[in-house]
Amino acid sequence: MAKIGLRPYLIEISRKSDFETVSVCGEDGGPSLADTLSAFETTFSKGNLAIQDDRSIHVKKLPKDGYSFHGLIQYGSLGIDSVIADEEGDEVFVRTSNHMEILPLYYRIWVPVTGTAALAVLQSYESRSCASQFLNLLREYFEFNHDGYRLTVKKIMPNPQAALANSDVKKLRFYKRRVSADKVENIPLDNTDYVHIELILHARRCGTLGRLKDLVGSLDEGALIYEGIEFESASAEVQIGDEKRKVGLINASNAAGVVDISGDVTLTQGHPDPDSIASEAKKLIVGLKQEYGL
Repeated sequence: MAKIGLRPYLIEISRKSDFETVSVCGEDGGPSLADTLSAFETTFSKGNLAIQDDRSIHVKKLPKDGYSFHGLIQYGSLGIDSVIADEEGDEVFVRTSNHMEILPLYYRIWVPVTGTAALAVLQSYESRSCASQFLNLLREYFEFNHDGYRLTVKKIMPNPQAALANSDVKKLRFYKRRVSADKVENIPLDNTDYVHIELILHARRCGTLGRLKDLVGSLDEGALIYEGIEFESASAEVQIGDEKRKVGLINASNAAGVVDISGDVTLTQGHPDPDSIASEAKKLIVGLKQEYGL
């Protein structure tokens, strides 16, 4: 199954003159993030693409859900002239360099009625994400339309300064792809040259493996070697609100902080059903609001 993740962010607005954080709700005459998002979704809807380094972004917005704006980022990239074939090798489509591959990636941005912080979660698919492109586009749009203010977006997990930093970790998972099958003894593996290995460390029933911030600070790529196998990525099980979530700690594809929801969504044509992923994103934001007191 494809690995589906959600990347969480904290959004703030500040004045350029004194770096003072202000309300995201337009209070005291400042800019309204909600109004900006509404205009942003309309501006970058289909027919008005934002092009960045041969990649495009346009937004397919879904009906606003309470205080949250959400929809699909249609993330495209130009390809090369090629022939697309089926499993039998028969040609089904001729692709030219003008054809663009479109990947739908979900976004959800919650803006409170009052306060100085909003929350965003953006979907990733396997190692592919357009979070930085989408958020940079939003920041540029905001600052172009609101002279004297800046939009700041912070990745919030697992940040040693974040509210979750002191969360106790009960379980750690380490992963290694493509390990020689010769390393696996006493199990007959037919016609298999390589296997994927997952190592799980559990704390004792009343114990923990440590605090999240300590584990983040000590782990690095290749930090664990067990039985001669150097593991390349790791995740921790952390309580976020009322939900236990698997959060990336280290990964060669920069997946640190990505909340894994692969087993919690239903797929349609290989991609998450919008209602299914919206439900998981909504639950994650509810949990983040509890953790950050928003």
